[in-house]
Amino acid sequence: MNIQYFVLKNLPEQPVTEELIEKIENSLTQLHAKSGLFFDYLCSEQLDDSVKQFFWIEIKSEEAIIKLVDDASIPVVYLIAKAKYKQDIELIASCLNQYISIYSLEQLKHKAIKEMDINPASLLLLALGVSVEFDPVSSQIFSDALKSRNSATRYAAAEAVGLLQWSELITELRHVAASDTNADVREIASISLEACESFPKVAIDIDTKGRN
Repeated sequence: MNIQYFVLKNLPEQPVTEELIEKIENSLTQLHAKSGLFFDYLCSEQLDDSVKQFFWIEIKSEEAIIKLVDDASIPVVYLIAKAKYKQDIELIASCLNQYISIYSLEQLKHKAIKEMDINPASLLLLALGVSVEFDPVSSQIFSDALKSRNSATRYAAAEAVGLLQWSELITELRHVAASDTNADVREIASISLEACESFPKVAIDIDTKGRN
C-alpha cells in the first residue's frame, strides 16, 4: 500500500470547516473526471477531545482511502492518502494541490530549521510531511533538534523520530533516552526508541499514536 501525507497550511485557529470539506470534495470530483477513481464520503470519527478524523473511500475497488485529520493538540490539519498504486497517489496529490494549500517537503524543512526552538511542533509537521521514507536532510534536522538546549525542542524531535521509526537515528535516540537532563524527554525518547527497534516496522499515524 502506497501512503502519502499532506500537511495543510491551515492556521491553528482554523480547524476543519465546511469550506475545507467542500474543497476536498471538489478535488475528488476532478480526480474522478481525470482518472475514473470515485471517492465517496464514508464517515467521521472523534478519537478524543483533540482529534477528529474524516474518511473517504474509493467505492469501485475499495483499495484506496483518504483520511482528513484535525489534531488540535499539535495543532495541525493533514490528509493521508493510501492507495494500491503509486500513480493513484500522484493523481490524488495533483488534484488536492489545485484546491488546497499544502506544504511542500522543502517548505516543511525550512520551517523546522527556522522555528524548531520557538515552535517545536514544526518538527512534528516535518515528520508528517516526510512520511516514513528516509530523507538525509530531514534526518539531520531531527539530529540537530535532539541536541537543542530547549527541552521542548528535544521532546518534539524524539517524538517525531518515533513516528518515523528511522533506524539511522536510533543511536542518538538511545543516548537521549539514557542521559537527557529532562525526565519527560527521556520518557518520550524511550517510547520512540521502542517503536524504532520494533520488528517488523509499522508506520504510525500521528493521530493514533498512544491511543491504541
